[in-house]
Amino acid sequence: MQLWAGDEAVLASEHVGDEFLVSVALPHRYDTGGEDFPVIVVLDAHWLFGTVRDLATSLAMGRQVPRALVVGVGYPTTDLARVTQLRQRDATPTEAPFPAGTTFGAAPGALGTGGAEGLRAFLNLELRPWLAERYRVRGPRVLVGHSMTALFGAHTLLVEPSSFDAYLLASPSLWWDERAMLRDSALTRTEPPLGADAYVSVGGAEDNPTTAFDMGANARGLVEVLRARGGDGRHRVTFEVLDGETHHSTTGQAVSRGLRALLSTPG
Repeated sequence: MQLWAGDEAVLASEHVGDEFLVSVALPHRYDTGGEDFPVIVVLDAHWLFGTVRDLATSLAMGRQVPRALVVGVGYPTTDLARVTQLRQRDATPTEAPFPAGTTFGAAPGALGTGGAEGLRAFLNLELRPWLAERYRVRGPRVLVGHSMTALFGAHTLLVEPSSFDAYLLASPSLWWDERAMLRDSALTRTEPPLGADAYVSVGGAEDNPTTAFDMGANARGLVEVLRARGGDGRHRVTFEVLDGETHHSTTGQAVSRGLRALLSTPG
C-alpha cells in the first residue's frame, strides 16, 4: 500500500530530447470535492520530492499553508550518479566546466551543461498543460529547487519570471561559471518588475566567505537584485540564514520556512 495518493508517469520532452519521471502527490480529500488547488513543482525529485510532499501535507493539516498538488520532476533511473549528471546538464544556465579540484560526483558535466532553457521549456510548455489536462489546478504555482536546481530557479526568476508565481530557492549555486548570472547586466537590471514572490535561504554553516563557493555572499547578491526589481511592492522577497545547517542538511528547514513564507495568508 502506498502512503500517499497520486500518480507517476514518464514524460518524453521534445525540448530537452530526454525523458522525465513526474510524480504527482494529491492533497488530502482531493477526490471528494471539486475545488482547484495550487501546484508546487519540485526539482531534484529523487531526494527532495518526499520532503516537500510530507511538509506540504503537515503544514496544510496545521492550516499554515493551503492544500496543494506536489509535483516532483526527476529522471526515470535510480542511478544517482547519472541523476547528478542529468541535473548538471539541465539546471545550468550557461555552458561551462566544473571548478577544478572539487567533487561533484562521477565525471561532472559528462552529459554537457547549459541546458536550462530546455528544462524551462519543458516545465512551461509540456508539463504545465499535461497537469492542467489531468488535475484540478490553479495558482499559485511554486517552484522548489536546491543548490544547482535553485540556480536554475533563480535564472528562471530573472529571465522568465511569469513561469511561476513564487520561487523557493534553497542554497542556490550562484558560483556557477564564475558567478556569471550575477555578473550579467541583462539579468541584474532593475526593470521590468519581477511580478513573483521569492524565498532565498542558505545554511549558517555554508555562509562562509573563506570557502570557494561563498554561498552566503552570492545569495545576498541575488536578493539585492530581486529586491531592486520588486517594482510595485506587492511581491515579497524573503532571505534567511538557517543557523546550524550545512549545504546538505538545509533542505528540510528551507522547505518548511519557504512554503510558509510563500503560501501562508495573513490571519
